[in-house]
Amino acid sequence: MGIKDVAGVFDPAVLTTGEAVAIRAYLKKIIVAFAILAVIAIVPILIVNGSESLFLRSRGGESATASTASTASTASTASAASDNDVDVPGSSDSPDGSGFPGSSNLPGFTDGDSDQEQQSPEQSSGNPVTSPQYVPVNDEQPLPASSAFPGVSTINCMIWLGRTIDAGSFLSGIQDIPGATVRFESPPDFSEAGSQFVTIILEDSQGNAAEYTTTLTIIRDTVQPVIVGAADQTIFVGDGVSYRSGVAAYDNADGVIDFTVDSSAVNIYETGSYEVIYSAVDSSGNATQIVVTISVIELNTEIVYEIADNILAGIITPDMSLLDQARRIHSWIRGNIVYSYASEKTNVIDGAYAGFRTRQGDCFTFYSVAEVMLTRAGIPNMRVTRVGGYTSHYWNLINVGTGWYHFDATPTRERVNNFMFTSVQADQFTRMIPQVPNYYVYDRSLYPPVVGDPEEPAPEVWRSRRGFRGIDFGLRSGGLAYV
Repeated sequence: MGIKDVAGVFDPAVLTTGEAVAIRAYLKKIIVAFAILAVIAIVPILIVNGSESLFLRSRGGESATASTASTASTASTASAASDNDVDVPGSSDSPDGSGFPGSSNLPGFTDGDSDQEQQSPEQSSGNPVTSPQYVPVNDEQPLPASSAFPGVSTINCMIWLGRTIDAGSFLSGIQDIPGATVRFESPPDFSEAGSQFVTIILEDSQGNAAEYTTTLTIIRDTVQPVIVGAADQTIFVGDGVSYRSGVAAYDNADGVIDFTVDSSAVNIYETGSYEVIYSAVDSSGNATQIVVTISVIELNTEIVYEIADNILAGIITPDMSLLDQARRIHSWIRGNIVYSYASEKTNVIDGAYAGFRTRQGDCFTFYSVAEVMLTRAGIPNMRVTRVGGYTSHYWNLINVGTGWYHFDATPTRERVNNFMFTSVQADQFTRMIPQVPNYYVYDRSLYPPVVGDPEEPAPEVWRSRRGFRGIDFGLRSGGLAYV
């Protein structure tokens, strides 16, 4: 068949009705086939471009749109797309050199010279930002630190020479980053004073990392520590000295530090003046010393009387009767001095001073303190000493204007009320304390008559429902009841 014959086949004037229908159907099939091929070629391109847009959005919420290119570059791109050669974000061919096509036109990205504050997707869209938290990033394409870890900022740190500091101290705002770890790019030099730049690496649980540069300043401590509370003291022969009581050492860098006391030159048994040296050294080697003086003097009556006067000024007043003053003195001694099985028995002054100073002692201490306080209050008194028995016992006789009474400030296990009791009651107490023979037995010929002596009427002794728990002296003379 020649060319003319073939052309005649498509001539409508030549074709029959059946042949025309067959040809039209054949042409439709060809068109459909080309349409399917076009779809197969275009869909992968759309998928890749969509993934690129999602990729950029996951990095900070920026929407990526391809920049408009020239007609020539469009044709070139279409040709490359037909061969499935698709550009990948991060290519060096990006317009602004950042590795992201068209990034300079995306919300949240600014040019390097721009002062415009970066905005999150919510801010750029005008929607309120309710939780500016960490946004996970793709492991394959990490963004710069400012985009990968929003809200993180650096802190310039300062430490003393000889100390160290961890990398986490240089960053703030990392608490919301999942699995955040912080480390030095290289350890700082902690051995020299001065300022230095340090690089901190922050990494999240997905392996995304960012670097931050900040400053570390190391200061040399040259300030001496301070010792406070160390002062000159005056003691009496035989007294102990508490060298550390009320003394402390402080340093500007170390805070409270230890100190030493050199008291080797002090002799508390000889009068004189002695030096005591306090020393303290801080961790930087700065040292300080303080020298105080301990003066050892002989105890005398005037000093003990002064102590007693100060106590009396707080418990009695001039308008009180001698009876009330005596009661206050007895109560103070019983409430402030505790019984122990040892005391200073050299003399009353030493015994009273020991009681005032240590607040403890045996019956001689209680008697000595009572004698000094009663004497300074102007209440007549004298010492009474036990006769017989296995041990000694000391107490007082006092006269508040109604005759002489026994006055014993020493506590007993039987809890007898031994404030101003008569001789009859003294005999009764002695029978109540059989474990200590002759408790209140004394030579009455050496003392003035005491209320309740055989020639004097004695008050009754009462007994409680629970047994003999105490004595109500019930002295009715003068309308007074001494309990």
